[in-house]
Amino acid sequence: MTPDAQRLVRDSFAKIAPNAEGAAGVFYDRLFVLDPSLRLLRPAVGNRDLIQAYSDVLEHKWLLSERAGHDVGLKAAIEAYLAEGAPAPEQAPPDLPIADLPIADLPTV
Repeated sequence: MTPDAQRLVRDSFAKIAPNAEGAAGVFYDRLFVLDPSLRLLRPAVGNRDLIQAYSDVLEHKWLLSERAGHDVGLKAAIEAYLAEGAPAPEQAPPDLPIADLPIADLPTV
C-alpha cells in the first residue's frame, strides 16, 4: 500500500472512530441490503444478530471450501448453511427456578 493510501485509510478511520458502533451498524445494514447473496440470509436470521450470522456463514464457507479443495463461493455457502437448518431456531430458556437447574458433576480439588 502506498504512503498516500495508508494516510487515506488512517484519516478515514479517524473520522469514523468517534461513532464507530453506529458506522459499523450502517455498514452491515447496507451490506445485507446490497449484496444479493446476503439477501438470502436476512429472512432466515429474523431479528437475530446479522453480523454473527454473517460470521457463521463465512466460517461455513471456509469449511466447505476446505472440503472441496477450492472456494465454493458465498452464495453456495449460504444455501448450504440454510439447507442444513442454520441458524438454529431460538429456544426459550427453561422455566425453572435456579435451584432446580442441573449442576454438572465436577471433580473436587
